[in-house]
Amino acid sequence: MKNYYQIIFTLIFISTFLFSFDNISITKSINNEKVLKFYPNFSKSYSGTINNRYEIEVKLINESNQITGEYSYKNQTQSLRLSGTIDSNGSVQIKEYNSKNIITGSFTGKIEGTIIKGLWKNKDQTKVYNFEISEKSNEKKPLSRITLGNYQDEFERNLTISKSNNEGSINFKIEQFDNNCAESIEGTAIFKDSLLAVYNNVDENCKITLNFQGDKITVEDSDCSHGAACGNFGGTYKKQK
Repeated sequence: MKNYYQIIFTLIFISTFLFSFDNISITKSINNEKVLKFYPNFSKSYSGTINNRYEIEVKLINESNQITGEYSYKNQTQSLRLSGTIDSNGSVQIKEYNSKNIITGSFTGKIEGTIIKGLWKNKDQTKVYNFEISEKSNEKKPLSRITLGNYQDEFERNLTISKSNNEGSINFKIEQFDNNCAESIEGTAIFKDSLLAVYNNVDENCKITLNFQGDKITVEDSDCSHGAACGNFGGTYKKQK
């Protein structure tokens, strides 16, 4: 009988120890849980140089630590797409892509106030240059001249313009529905100037240009429609009351 009580006591002791250990582990796991931190969202234009020599114009959008945008060399019309990340301290890692969606280089740097500076490298890292770009402070606020709301073209296709969370961009949605066609497209367009915004989806080879002209918007569509019966989304859309 004595041995029986000793066995019971031992089992209770072990169970209590394991429960306590498990509680400690759970508490430790919760206390050590990683808390995701985000750098504030933004949409900004920059100008600067690579290697203190090559002048560049840059547009960047950060949304939940995901960087997108584009840049071009001064006096050149063709731009390179940018895609990368930013951490909570403002450190950026961005890759650049050409029109064929091939990586051609990368930027690694850090935001310091209104300046981003670091290193630019070509694809095979045989060229490594310093870069530094500064925010453009004299930009006009695009939304001050843009009317949000619903627009419609002569074919009764609908265009909705709404405010984006990122300054320097606008949200849009185009819908076309009739007996032969049912299709829509939506996204965020980046302002190139105060009255011109561009949406560019390189993965789908789709580009939408929005030209704001008072109470109407001229839309240019480059290969964004997927329905043969629909045609494209291009046209002139007038503000609806």
